Amino acid sequence: MGFTQTLVSSIRGMFPGILYWLVLSTIPFIVLEQLWPVGEAPRWRDYVMTILIILSTALRSLPLGIAAGILSNRLRHMMPWTPISFSFHRLDPVPLAGHGLTVAAMIVVPLFMHDCWFYWAHRIEHSAPLLWEFHKLHHSDERMNSSTWAREITFCKRVGIPLFLCSRWA
Repeated sequence: MGFTQTLVSSIRGMFPGILYWLVLSTIPFIVLEQLWPVGEAPRWRDYVMTILIILSTALRSLPLGIAAGILSNRLRHMMPWTPISFSFHRLDPVPLAGHGLTVAAMIVVPLFMHDCWFYWAHRIEHSAPLLWEFHKLHHSDERMNSSTWAREITFCKRVGIPLFLCSRWA
């Protein structure tokens, strides 16, 4: 499948997921914020603006992500290393805890790695002037609400942070 076909099918397939996971999952928090606000209740336009920023960021970052996936697939055989993969199957034989320990590890380890990445990425976005220029959109919300967490440009965490780290180690 070519770049254009992949892009079109990804855009078509993206909207149900965004609707289910972003908009519908935020509704209970919006209701609670309206019932028991901390300070002044967020306005409806604040939520709409954040959702529009999220959609525009997703649409703008999609072509770059698809291009990176196609390029990495074509270059994978030329890399001098093998991809890193994690397997928790060796935990299964542990007496009394085997399968439960495997499931717990499959949940806890990725969550821990994700939280570490986002914590340090957020710290770097505040300290690197170029990354702060992109990241300050996240802090530009006049009234914080349950959708503010997603108000950012995808470039920072996926491209900007690795480039920043490479420049520090080079």
